[in-house]
Amino acid sequence: MSPLKYSPKDFVQLQSWKVNLVRWQLCGWYDKDFSHTDLGMYRRWLSRKLDELERVLDDARRRQIGIIVDLHSPPGGASEDGTTRIFLESKFQEAFLESWDSIVNRVGGSPALAGWDLVNEPNQNQPSPTGLKDWRELQIEVARRIRVSDSTTPILFEVAGNSHPEKFGLLRPVDLQGIVYEVHMYWPHAFVMQGFRPPWKDTIPYPGTWQGRPFDKDAIRSILEPVRSFQLATGARILVGEFSALRWAPGASQYLADCISIFEEYGWDWTYHAFREYPGWDVEVADEPWSPHGKPIPSKPTERESVLRAGLSKNRNFPVDGSWGWSKWSAGW
Repeated sequence: MSPLKYSPKDFVQLQSWKVNLVRWQLCGWYDKDFSHTDLGMYRRWLSRKLDELERVLDDARRRQIGIIVDLHSPPGGASEDGTTRIFLESKFQEAFLESWDSIVNRVGGSPALAGWDLVNEPNQNQPSPTGLKDWRELQIEVARRIRVSDSTTPILFEVAGNSHPEKFGLLRPVDLQGIVYEVHMYWPHAFVMQGFRPPWKDTIPYPGTWQGRPFDKDAIRSILEPVRSFQLATGARILVGEFSALRWAPGASQYLADCISIFEEYGWDWTYHAFREYPGWDVEVADEPWSPHGKPIPSKPTERESVLRAGLSKNRNFPVDGSWGWSKWSAGW
């Protein structure tokens, strides 16, 4: 589950659903006093977000919920071609390293800490200039710096190309202890994002047909095959950090159910995107035709909520006694 802002009542709800792992987004998208490129403003924003994160970790500890810290909004943002700027400009790369030093210094060692997610959906469409590290090298550098003071907390490593499953075909394992590889499952976009913005305007049901081929559970397996092959070849641990389908997508609940079934079969951990954030993803908002806003259903769960809670029902509590570490990462948490 991925909330954006801390609310004690949200954690009460998450606990009642047996949620035991939250990917906490350090995200500036909805904050007024935020800038990707004004580094002074960015540092002040991050300091405030870490104040909030300390409260999150304290509440999560009491409720036996693990927190993955996700730097969702890295300094610099993205260039015009979509490349994450920390791979292109030295001032943003330095600020990124500095940001992770600040994060680890502030909240490292928390009993509720479940993972460090280094950068959300990195993307690189042009080479890094001489002297700068690319998407792989920079994440490895941050991971090495973290390991100086923290030898046990899992480190989430994402693949350039927005963590797309197909990019795992190009991935080389990272030679560091405790790396967990993260994939995001929003494919096909034509289904999960339909009606959100062009060009995904057509109504595509699930199960059904897409691009002249069957669109069903086997198709989901095919999309995820590069990740599964990487796992089997390397013994890697996998986290599906985000997966979802917009609430008005026909068959969204069955799509989520089939995704969760495959994740569990493969022994992958997963966090749904997102909890009480954008209403299009929110499982508490009615399964209804497209509209820019939506209201929660007070009397009964949506079909998507029922599917999600069925998957969460298998969870055990996150261990907040200090026994958590990369070697304990396993399906079912």
